[in-house]
Amino acid sequence: MNDSEILNYFGQYFHSSNLVIRESEKEYLSERLEMLLSDKDAHHIKDIYAVLNAELPEVFSRNAVDAPYRAFSLLEYIFRRQYKFSRPYIALKNVEIGRPNERLREMLYSQDEFSVSDITEFARENHMQIQALIEYINSLNDKFLLTDNNTLKSIEIIGLNDDIATKMEDIILEEITDTIPIRDLQCASKFPHINVPWNEWLVYSTIIKWGKRLEVALSSSQFRMSIPLIAPKGKMDIEKYKDIVPEPNRIKIDDLDDIDNLLADILSEELLEES
Repeated sequence: MNDSEILNYFGQYFHSSNLVIRESEKEYLSERLEMLLSDKDAHHIKDIYAVLNAELPEVFSRNAVDAPYRAFSLLEYIFRRQYKFSRPYIALKNVEIGRPNERLREMLYSQDEFSVSDITEFARENHMQIQALIEYINSLNDKFLLTDNNTLKSIEIIGLNDDIATKMEDIILEEITDTIPIRDLQCASKFPHINVPWNEWLVYSTIIKWGKRLEVALSSSQFRMSIPLIAPKGKMDIEKYKDIVPEPNRIKIDDLDDIDNLLADILSEELLEES
């Protein structure tokens, strides 16, 4: 969102009119930030949050801040004219902060779960070009996999590994001989048990990382307008599915209540990829 009065709380938004913070508290935070940043280096919000939350926890709790990245948004709103903010770093105005792609990766890898929208919003805020969103998402699979069309979780949390992926391939290959949408698979109930529900995007991510006898692809170059496809190796045929659009899949029904935000995400991601 571009409204300067709306704070990005990572998955939620908080309007500045709801902030409750005294002038004396602002002065204290400003003094502590000045001291923390006086070494003329860029400081990660996790380090700053640890200090400020220990000294003035009521400011954060009163304003629905319960994590470092929410604290970043709050501090940026209050002090954006006084200090330099480049998520997830804060520095004095004349201090150079690292490249956006390095900061984005560090921000993502410091968490166990994040959303695709977090990636695209960071890119917009930092004028960072992402050529192909799905390729960027797939590049994170040394640690993360898609667990639905907007969420990535760590492989450790998901409970997946190469052996489970092999068993899943065995089961799928008993059913298919050609390209089909992953959402049309009838065998999902036979997949090995893991810590999260199976769905078309998790199957897609699993095959991207570990697939040996199956291959996957998207029906469109636009991530949000795609459905994931699956086929035995060498038999992928995207052409016949190129006009199919996403719909609630049959392995796990998507939540379509927030349709306005979904459409906004689609438009913003297209702009990122085309810019």
